[in-house]
Amino acid sequence: MADVPLFADRSDQCGPAAMAGVLRYWGKPVDMPSLKHEIYRGPLGGSLTVDLFLAAQAHGMTARLVDGGLKQVEEELNAGHPLVAYIAQGFAFLPVGHFMVLTGYDPQRRGFYANTDVRKNAFFPESRFARQWNRGDRWALLVLPPPP
Repeated sequence: MADVPLFADRSDQCGPAAMAGVLRYWGKPVDMPSLKHEIYRGPLGGSLTVDLFLAAQAHGMTARLVDGGLKQVEEELNAGHPLVAYIAQGFAFLPVGHFMVLTGYDPQRRGFYANTDVRKNAFFPESRFARQWNRGDRWALLVLPPPP
């Protein structure tokens, strides 16, 4: 499981908090106020997926979408690569978007670990995560240092 720093948040700052954790994991000296300024869109009450993608690149990282489904998500996590995932919580008729950092996968328990809100490495059964991730259009961002 990747030891990604948790930037605890109970507000609509899940985008900046998730990106701050991943960038710090890779050794980038970032802080929440700066990332909030870069990523957060006040009138929308949150962040857009493209904002996180561009922020990773602005901090000298490579960023790409993980489009191979849950199997590729598991493979990246097993390789020690945390992922920023977008899920839709709430009800199907009233989804609430949320960014979280996937930190690991447990095949015995069949579920994912994630930094979310104020919880570090919270466990999400695969069925629950898959349902919420599918409602969030299966969006996951892989952020890595540039190749040497």
